[in-house]
Amino acid sequence: MNRTASRDNLKLLFVALIVLFLGFIFIWSSSLRPTFFLTILNLILLTPIIRKLEKRKFSRTNAIILVFAISAFVVVFGITNGVHLIRNQWTTLVQTLPAVWLQIVNKISALQNSVLENLGVSVDIGASDWMLRFGSDTQSWILTHLPTLLGDAASAAFLVPIFSFFILRDGKEWRARFYALIPKKYYDTTIEVLHETTVALEDFIRAKVIEATSVGLLAFIGLLIVGAPYAGLFAFIVGITNIIPYLGQILGAIAPLALYSMTDSMNQYFWPALIVLIIVNVVDNLLIFPLFVAKIVNLSPLTLLAAVAVGQEYYGLVGMLIAVPLASIIKIIYQEVVTLLYGTE
Repeated sequence: MNRTASRDNLKLLFVALIVLFLGFIFIWSSSLRPTFFLTILNLILLTPIIRKLEKRKFSRTNAIILVFAISAFVVVFGITNGVHLIRNQWTTLVQTLPAVWLQIVNKISALQNSVLENLGVSVDIGASDWMLRFGSDTQSWILTHLPTLLGDAASAAFLVPIFSFFILRDGKEWRARFYALIPKKYYDTTIEVLHETTVALEDFIRAKVIEATSVGLLAFIGLLIVGAPYAGLFAFIVGITNIIPYLGQILGAIAPLALYSMTDSMNQYFWPALIVLIIVNVVDNLLIFPLFVAKIVNLSPLTLLAAVAVGQEYYGLVGMLIAVPLASIIKIIYQEVVTLLYGTE
């Protein structure tokens, strides 16, 4: 009996080492991390469609090929146009950014001097100097890291479809082999944890993709209606940052509102853009989020903020984006372990 228990414990340790090794690769392979993340996202979005096709008597391989063909069509004729619009607006903004940034710095300097005069203080707190250094440092960072970012993007564009195809085709076989490594004593609990974490991750990502897409489209339509410049670029930023709980709505509004308020040629768009973003956030908070996300993210606000802060500390924006689903998975694992050890949650 003791020998059997020891063998089960060794098997469980072996499985844990495999999981830790895969996690180690994900955490430390910075160049492959975007590819892994996008592959997971791709799998989560495509798997339900493939399952429905299989129920309609398609073979799995044929279902995967059909879904990939449709996805390629959508990317080429749909997303490509959106990317083209955003790229053109980004190029135009970058070309005018030095002059725009100088206007912003001058306005901040004037605001600083006005506040200090009203307070009767003659000390220069260096706000304009800090802004100039920030602009210079940001430009240097972009020039330094742009080749790496472009290389990662090209690598992901090539590898994600390949990884996705083979995982979708052979995933059941790999999963069966992994399950065979789990000792019988812990089999039911392990399968339950894996099932719950997978479902939680899939539901969360699908819900956030729907929410981010809806918010981005609403922002784009609203900014187009009021005639605000760079509507596509700023709507994309609003949609992406919306994935971040609580802070996302503020972060997404900073760039457009700062540009419109501080630039003489565009300051007439500040109030219309502000009204549009407020309306979009109200619709999100009252309709989209409660409908798609609230029931899935079963975490306290404090836990959400702590998870986002930790994610930002270690992995920047990507860390903030993946912090919430990871926190949900950790909570599920914790509850299952407590139930296994103590018989209660």
